[in-house]
Amino acid sequence: MRLSINAAVVAVSFASVAAAHAGTYAGVFGGYEALDVTARETTTPQDYDGDGGLVGLQVGHDWKSDGWLFGVAGDVAYDFVHASIFFTGGPVVFKTRAEFEGSLRARLGYAMDGFTPYVTGGVAYAQFETKYSQVLLPFFVTDHDAWGWTLGAGVEVPIAERMSLAIEYRYSDYGSNGSGFPATPDGPHEFTTDRLTVGLNWAL
Repeated sequence: MRLSINAAVVAVSFASVAAAHAGTYAGVFGGYEALDVTARETTTPQDYDGDGGLVGLQVGHDWKSDGWLFGVAGDVAYDFVHASIFFTGGPVVFKTRAEFEGSLRARLGYAMDGFTPYVTGGVAYAQFETKYSQVLLPFFVTDHDAWGWTLGAGVEVPIAERMSLAIEYRYSDYGSNGSGFPATPDGPHEFTTDRLTVGLNWAL
């Protein structure tokens, strides 16, 4: 009997915490990101990749009805992600660094016993710095302001009266972006990222 009463108390506590999180929230997050780059030259596209960490801030607003969660969220992040390749067709070196990224997304989830799984998707922005050099020559440097789309899924777990833990995976595709390198044969660059983050959100 005592066990069933305790279970009921826990269930009511989780329900009250989840209800408290309907509304506006803000949070911080950090995690891991993998970057995939394709440098499309006039002859053969060159694929290369890299990875690193990221930290960021997020804000959003949720509406809840009959267990369903409907929300909008935005985030900005600073990246520590690098990718590079050396190939002998020049010989040539490409180096790309992810600098900043952000998104504006919709969220759709369903509150279950003690956690809320959700899917999310929307518009993504990122800034990449790309360097190009033929060996023994100076690097040409250009910044790409890239727009694309992002899609992912996550789970949010209440851990205090006004605080929740969120674990999220997202894939982002930034399409093709002109390199801007003078007097070089490389064409547009294509950028995609995969990231896994852990964050803390506070209800405001």
